[in-house]
Amino acid sequence: MAEYVNSTRPADSPWPGPDDWPGDSFQKIIHELKQIKCKVESLHGSMREVANASSRSRIRPLKILDLPDELLRKIFANFRNQSASNEDYFFIPDFGNWGTVKDIKNIRLTCRRFCNTSSHLLLRHIDVAMSPSSLAHLEEVACHPLLSKGIQAVRVHLNYFSVDIATNILFFSLLAIEYLEGTLDIHRFEYQQDSDKTIFGIPPEKLGPAIEKAELISEAWSDFLHVLQDSDRNPDIIREEIAKSKEVAGLASAHKIYRQKYLAQESLLKEDTFVRAVVTAMSKMPTAKRLFVGDTFRDFHNGRYDYVKPFVDAVEDLEGLAAAGTVWPQSWDVARSNQLDDQPKEILLQLLLSVFNNGIPINYLCVELSPATELSIPATKEQLQQLTAGTERLRVFDFRCFAPETNRGPTVDHGPEEIASLGSIISACMGGKALRRLDVDLDLTLHESGPQPPASMGSLLALRQCPDLRILQLSHYPLHVSELKTFLIGLNGPLQITLESVLLLSGTWAEALDLIRAKTSWGSVTDPRGAECDDMSEEEIQAIFGERFASHGKEGKATQYVLGYTDENPLRTPESAAAS
Repeated sequence: MAEYVNSTRPADSPWPGPDDWPGDSFQKIIHELKQIKCKVESLHGSMREVANASSRSRIRPLKILDLPDELLRKIFANFRNQSASNEDYFFIPDFGNWGTVKDIKNIRLTCRRFCNTSSHLLLRHIDVAMSPSSLAHLEEVACHPLLSKGIQAVRVHLNYFSVDIATNILFFSLLAIEYLEGTLDIHRFEYQQDSDKTIFGIPPEKLGPAIEKAELISEAWSDFLHVLQDSDRNPDIIREEIAKSKEVAGLASAHKIYRQKYLAQESLLKEDTFVRAVVTAMSKMPTAKRLFVGDTFRDFHNGRYDYVKPFVDAVEDLEGLAAAGTVWPQSWDVARSNQLDDQPKEILLQLLLSVFNNGIPINYLCVELSPATELSIPATKEQLQQLTAGTERLRVFDFRCFAPETNRGPTVDHGPEEIASLGSIISACMGGKALRRLDVDLDLTLHESGPQPPASMGSLLALRQCPDLRILQLSHYPLHVSELKTFLIGLNGPLQITLESVLLLSGTWAEALDLIRAKTSWGSVTDPRGAECDDMSEEEIQAIFGERFASHGKEGKATQYVLGYTDENPLRTPESAAAS
């Protein structure tokens, strides 16, 4: 084209003919141009795709549903107060912002994706008691494809219905009368203080007649109790009394409810049905790494509120009035105070063995018990070895055996064999070298109903190897300083050490403070017992050890010393020596 179009030929020179036109050369050029055109179009298409992608947010704004499920789960997790997930606060509903559960419920109702990515936050723990309804609820949650993925802890309650109460209406009547009289005493006192004032939301014109009616009910139950005692529980006489008195009929009806609950409980305990069901459910909940077992969990109402009504309404429901104080599973301490000796201690051992033998990967074990009539929990040497092997992976072990709370019943002096039996269970469950936190409260051993004199529990520590321990909390713990020293030497440290109401059976607290100072990074020593403290007044002990929950900067001298705030051991000063 350049040759023929832009040539310098003379203007009058004729154009070449068809035979002289270079068509083949033009066709080649046109072919090359078409290939270049295709390449340019391909580049244009790629540029448009990049432009569309980069400007997509301006063309169609991104929505929350464009986020992957992993990010949605993290966003919804912020609606739960995760800071309240440690220790006892894990279970207390009113700790922190309980309204967050309502937020999760609303999120689940938004759409299917929100429901699938937030449902695991609805339940963080689940309680299970020895009743068919509780076990059914556990199984339902464990089989739920979404809820089961959020359960972090399982809490097994050992409160129980007693065979003695279920089979003895005389015993049941005693408990019902005792509860009713206690309730009456409260209302009588308030009514007598000011009969013109509304009490517990009840106007005086209604409270007075209700008290009179309750007194008649109590009298009728007491008369029935005397008949039972005089007739040696003759079935024919019992039926006659029930038939002729509606008050006694209500009492008998409540006893029937108690018996039904007892029989339902026994059907679960036969052939280890209850234990197997709990372990099976835990195997279906992969995030349930914490196991709590006991009978004294403070936020568990034991079912006793199922029959509670305002006093005026309660006296109109004879069955409910009798059931309110009796038809609920009781703690071991309540059973002890009523001189019952059928606490299901074997369930504790069976459950722990089953959990570990089935490979349930728990790393947090908490056992909370109130004192039974006997402390001993029979276990063979083989069973103790199985417990020891099963707890090798534990990172946290928390054991609490509280002193009697009822302040009733005979004082029980637990002998050395019972203490040794309890100690062997504790020792087997303490865990191995993976342990990071150890919390033991043996309030029972230092209580007036405990063993006299206290037996040392320091051997449980002295024989243990957990070099990476980070938190040590001992409460109401009797030991020798030499045992504490042996245990602390085996720790890498530093760690948090808290000693509360610890009893030294030998050695001195001055030496104990030196030992703790060498290992601790944070902690406290409060309300000590034994050694120098036996010869000190309460004021002198308070001046050196301070209060238990002192604010920062106001800790006792002993705590300031072990934390390194001061270099002078308060029990080695001339003043303390003179005081002691």
